[in-house]
Amino acid sequence: MRKLTVISVFLLFLSLTATASAQSLIPIPEFHVGGGWTSSTGAMSDNYDGNGHFVVGAGIGFLPHLELQAEYMRNYFGIRSGQAFANGSTTGSATVDSVSISPMLHIGVPTTRFGGYVTGGLGFYHLSDNYSGPTQSFTHNSFGYNIGGGVTYKLFGPARLYGEVRYHHAGDGINMVPVTLGIRF
Repeated sequence: MRKLTVISVFLLFLSLTATASAQSLIPIPEFHVGGGWTSSTGAMSDNYDGNGHFVVGAGIGFLPHLELQAEYMRNYFGIRSGQAFANGSTTGSATVDSVSISPMLHIGVPTTRFGGYVTGGLGFYHLSDNYSGPTQSFTHNSFGYNIGGGVTYKLFGPARLYGEVRYHHAGDGINMVPVTLGIRF
C-alpha cells in the first residue's frame, strides 16, 4: 500500500511538472522592494513601539501560480521607557533583521488588473537592542516563521504594485506584523 502511495505521488508530481513545462519552459524570476509600518504584538508590544521597515527580495516562479521567494527585511522599533530603565538607560532603539524563504501562491482575478496571494515560510531573525547608557546593546538570534497575504495591481509588463500583511514569530521575544507597500517586477 505504501509503495502504491509513493508511486501515485510521484506520478502526480510528474504530471504537474509536465503541465508547467508546457506552459512555461523557463522559470520566471521576480524581484520586489517595499516598506511600511511594523507593529509589535504579544509580549513584544510590552517593551517595543512599532516603527518602519523595508524589505527586498527575489523569487522564481516554478508553476503558473506558485513561486519560491527569498527575502531580507529590516524592522525598526522604539524601546519603551520601562525596558530602557531596566537596562540602565533612558532611551533606546531596536532592530529586527530577518532572512526568510517562503513559497507564494498567486491568485488571479480574471479580466482585471488585480490579483492576490497567500504566503508563509521559515526564517532566521536577529533582534538587536541599542541603549544610551552603561548597557550599550543586547542581541538575540532565533529561527521563526511568517504567514500572511497580499493584493497586487498590475501596472505594465511584469510590474505590479503590492500591499501585504504578514505575522512573524520567532523564539520567545519576536512577534510583529509588518504592513508593506511596494513594487514587484
